[in-house]
Amino acid sequence: MTKVTPIYAHEGHIITQDDGLLLWYGTGQKHLEGDDWLSDSIRLYTSRDFSNWRSKGRVFLTSSIPQLPAPPPYRIGSVNALYNAVRRQYVLIFSVSSLDRSFSAIGFATSVAPSGPFKWERASVSDGAPTSDVAVAWDEDGGGASAYLVRSTGANGTTISRLRDDFLGTTGACGYAPPTGAPALFKSGGRWYLFGSRHKGWQPGAPQLFASDSGDLCGATWSKLPRPADGRGADTTFDSQPAFVHTFRWQGGGELQIYAGDRWNAEGEGGVGNASYVFLPLLPAGDGGDPPGFELQWLERWRLGDYKPITPS
Repeated sequence: MTKVTPIYAHEGHIITQDDGLLLWYGTGQKHLEGDDWLSDSIRLYTSRDFSNWRSKGRVFLTSSIPQLPAPPPYRIGSVNALYNAVRRQYVLIFSVSSLDRSFSAIGFATSVAPSGPFKWERASVSDGAPTSDVAVAWDEDGGGASAYLVRSTGANGTTISRLRDDFLGTTGACGYAPPTGAPALFKSGGRWYLFGSRHKGWQPGAPQLFASDSGDLCGATWSKLPRPADGRGADTTFDSQPAFVHTFRWQGGGELQIYAGDRWNAEGEGGVGNASYVFLPLLPAGDGGDPPGFELQWLERWRLGDYKPITPS
């Protein structure tokens, strides 16, 4: 019998090293605290093909968070990772809150190595926006590089803030996108796309997709596109909630958008004991729309090589 090793990388995020190694950060195994679930750490897994993952263990411990305005224990979620090339350090950005949610903020931790250990830096209530659904966006267009912090603010929309040069805080809100849960941003064809969900609490919901009118996140206007999923299970994003959309790039050119989602509730409401993940190619819709859309379809099995561009001989 083949031994299956569980992967604990919920509410996570993937970045790619210069050598092509994929770094997948997410909340570690959760334990029960009274009647609630808490994560004990942020863990790292690495891969080169999105199929075979190797555990690098716990890279940040929630027990290392110092006393905040509310007493511990603290819950963390919505883990994001960035690499700051100027300062030569990796930065983890995540939501942190007290058990009763009377206090919530965004936590920042850094390390000179991708496998940590990450050192706690600070907590910030950035720009007065809620911090339950937190995401980041990275933009290398325009001759420079900019990083953004994105937060779902319920009916008020999705708040976009530019991150400081050290990625350890924001310079203020600079744009707003339509309201959606679990926001995931990616850029394709010179414009930004916002993938989200109509989920409620732990329950998955129908996916949503919005397109910007420009390549500048700050001050962009957005249009809603047709539902970015088709087939059986599309109305619940194939029983998952969006975690992020990763842009995979081949060394010879070409890219593939990959949707990553969390599957909860395997052991009841909010259960994580058997929670799993969904990775699916997010492909151009091909319907001639302007702006062009994207679409998910359920695939039992797929490989990166199925979508690798053909190099002219």
